[in-house]
Order: sequence, then C-alpha cells, then structure tokens
Amino acid sequence: MADATPSAAYHLLHNRRLLFTAVLLSTGCFTFGYDASVIGGALAMPPFVKQFGTLTPKGYVLTARTTSIIVATPTSGALVGAAINSFCADRFGRRKTMWLGCAISLLGAILQTSSFSVATITVGRIFTSISVFVLVGMAITFQNELSPPSLKGLLGGVSVVSIQSAAVIASGINWGTHSIPTSLAWRLPIGLQNVFPIIIATCTFFVMESPTALLIKGDDVRAEESLRRVRQGYSEEEIADEMARLKMQKSLRAAEKEISWLDLFRGTNLRRTILATYAGMMISLSGLIYATNYATVFLEQVGETSPYMLVFILNILTFAGAITGGALVDVIGRRRLALSSYTMILIIDCTIGGLGFAKLTSPSVAKAIAAFNLMFGFFVAVGFNVLTYINTAEMPTARLRNKTNAFALLCNSLTSLTVTYVFPYISEPTGADLGAKTYLIFAGFMVVNLIFTFFCYPEVKGRSPAELDAMFEARLPARKFKDHVPLLLPGKDEGDYDGDAVAEKDQTVKAFE
Repeated sequence: MADATPSAAYHLLHNRRLLFTAVLLSTGCFTFGYDASVIGGALAMPPFVKQFGTLTPKGYVLTARTTSIIVATPTSGALVGAAINSFCADRFGRRKTMWLGCAISLLGAILQTSSFSVATITVGRIFTSISVFVLVGMAITFQNELSPPSLKGLLGGVSVVSIQSAAVIASGINWGTHSIPTSLAWRLPIGLQNVFPIIIATCTFFVMESPTALLIKGDDVRAEESLRRVRQGYSEEEIADEMARLKMQKSLRAAEKEISWLDLFRGTNLRRTILATYAGMMISLSGLIYATNYATVFLEQVGETSPYMLVFILNILTFAGAITGGALVDVIGRRRLALSSYTMILIIDCTIGGLGFAKLTSPSVAKAIAAFNLMFGFFVAVGFNVLTYINTAEMPTARLRNKTNAFALLCNSLTSLTVTYVFPYISEPTGADLGAKTYLIFAGFMVVNLIFTFFCYPEVKGRSPAELDAMFEARLPARKFKDHVPLLLPGKDEGDYDGDAVAEKDQTVKAFE
C-alpha cells in the first residue's frame, strides 16, 4: 500500500535532518567492520606471530588452535550483547544502550592494545565483540524506526556502508604498518579502536530517541516530537497519519503486554523470526570467512605476493558493493536483490572451489583465485551485507524487534563461531589442507539458501510496520506479499487487525483485476 507521504527522492533532496541522523547512527556499526578486518591483517604480521605464536624449528607460527582462540572465541560475546540489548533497549532506550556499548568497546580496545598474551588479547576481543553486537543491534533498529517506508532499505544500507568503509580503513592501515619490525605493526591499527567509541558516543548525543521506543514506553508526546524532527516537509495530516500507523503496530505498548523470549517462536512470530535470522546465518556459510578474518592468510597460502594490497582492494570492492546494494534494495526490492546476488555467490564459490584442484604454484591459478575472491567480496556486500541487517529490523514486530535483533545476531555469531573454529582445521596446511577447495562446501550451503529464498522470502519493499503485521497475521505465502493490499483498522489496542475485513477487501481488489 503506497503512503501519501513525500517520496524517497524528496527525502534525499530536502530532509537533511533524517539523512544526518542516519549517518550519525551508522557510526555505531563502524567498530564491527574495523575489528573484523584489522585482526585478519594482524594474524599475518611477523611481530604478531612472534608475540602470540609457538616457536618451532622453522620459527614462530600461529597454530590452528591459537588462531581459532583469538578469532573465534570472542564471538561468544554475542551472548552477553544479546542479553544487554534485550534487557536495556526498551527499558532505558536506544541511546543509553548505545552509550553502554561504547563504554564496553573502549575497555576491549584498551585490553587488546596492551596485550602480551593470548589470554589478554582474547579477553579484550570478547569485550569488543560484546560492544559490537550492542552497537550494531541498536544502530540498525534505531535507523529502521526513524526511516519512512520508502527509505528503510536505503538508510539501512548506510550502516552497511559504514561497516565496509571501516574495513577499507583497517586494511589500508594494516597494509601501511605490516612491514614495521616491532609490535607497533599490529598495536597501532588495533589501538585506533580506542578512538571510535568516543566518536560514536558523541554522534549518538545529537540523535533523539526513536518514536517507536517512546511509544512503547507510553510517551506519545515525545514520540511525535521525535517523528517531526526527521520528517521535514510533511504536513500536519501526514504527521498524524504516520503517528496513527505507528500506533497500529502489534502489541506496541509495554504496559499492555509483557513480551518474553518465547514469543519469538509463537504463532506467526516464528515465521518472522526465521526470516529475520536466516540471512545472517547463511552469510557465514557462504564463504565470507575468506573475505574477512582469514583473507590475508588465505591469499598468502594461494601464493599471492601482496596479500595486504589485495585485501585492501577487496575491501574497496566490498565497500562499492555495499553502496550498490543499498542503492538497489529500494529500487528492485529485497527479493530480487537476494536471488540475483546469491546466484552470483554460488557461481563464484563453485569456481574457486574448482580452481582449488589445480596447482596453486601456478601464477595464473593464484591470480584467478584472487580475482574471484575479490568478486566474491563485492557480491556478498551487494546482497548478504545489506539484507542481513535490514531483515532483522523489518521482519519483527515493534515489541519483539530488540529481542529478534539480538536473537538474529546471536545465531549469526554462533554460526560464525562454528565456522571460524572449524575452518582452520579444514583449510590450513596444519589441518586437512583443503585450501580453496573449502569453497565447494560453501557452495552446497548456497544452494540451500537459494531454495529457501525463492520459496519463503517475501517482498516487503515500501511496507510500513503496521502493514507487515497485518500481512503476517493473514499468513500470506511469500509470493503474495508484493501485490497484497492490507486494510488497517485501529481497534481498542491500536494494533488490531481485521482479518475478515481484509479478506473482503482482497475479494474486491480481485474483482477489478
């Protein structure tokens, strides 16, 4: 159902406060991209290997066990991050929860920068992981709740661009410092993480609490004030209409109904939870591990002489992919973007996996693998990176948004944890030594992902939260979401959905088709 409100183009040209707010909130995602990229480069630096590695007859090496501990163990921080978001976001608001995340991030950065043992850097990375999930979860939720339906995808993509820009910066710094013979080579890029929480906390200070968060707490006056700040150009009638639609969201008021974690899996919420979660899990099973944490190490294994330069180029392409995906998601829609980008990733997985059977000592094979690895990063950013975060914000109900977001990020982390722990034992020379052939395993998961997306993933482009509540309550199949016209009727709980009325409206619409 199209809203009689200013178009996406109008917002982009005239609603500077909305765009400024989206950019400020996107800084909350910056630490995620930086942390994942910076540790990937540090793993291949000789001073880092000497500090945390094991001495062998051939010199210091990072064993598969040590690599897994440093890279994979910190993802367990998602458990704490999920709990913080679930408990704090609706009680204390999005802004205060983000400030808490900034404090935790600063503690983690201090521990990592000053570490001299595997235990210390791992503990520091656990704190960083906690903060990442707090900040990313709140930033994505915050942005979605402030965005008009016509811009939810694009503004959600701003956070993905922030993540990828951080990865570009981190890989560039790694490239510039990797030849330093002292521990400054890795302490400098990791130490810069001490600055980011201060910047994020400052940016959050200039953002007002989201309208939905204020409505949940029953503060309708401040909710309307918050909405007006990010709706420049709206008439009084349009403001009133959007406020009414926000109040129609299912089980909105905190005082009316207590929400538990089990509600994620009850009734139609189970379907919404699965849709919010699946892309985040599949991104870890797509082969992304090569393009982030282990990119530098992997490119060294296949014989590339300038892995830091290639990782830097990879992150630039990923950054370009994030911009492309963010621009397309509200133009061609979520479903079409997902199917096209996932198909490209499947083709790339099969190609790199097939090249793994060739002689990696051949320069042409090594260059081909590197080239497809770069393309992989671009298409992952176009599809997965954009849709993962948009899904967690769009699919749930307003009251379950924080819990769903936390649960989705937790599932993402547990999947990443499993893959990251298992990966070194499968791909590295000290393990099964599959190398690039590991991509064939990821290709199998992509086939499953494509089948699920085709049959189960609905098109929700341009839909308001109340409209999505209505369509999920009607239990529409995925293929009918795009053209469905729900009838929203405010009832005694401001979020009632009249199924009989909608059925009657559907019959009327079909009569004219």
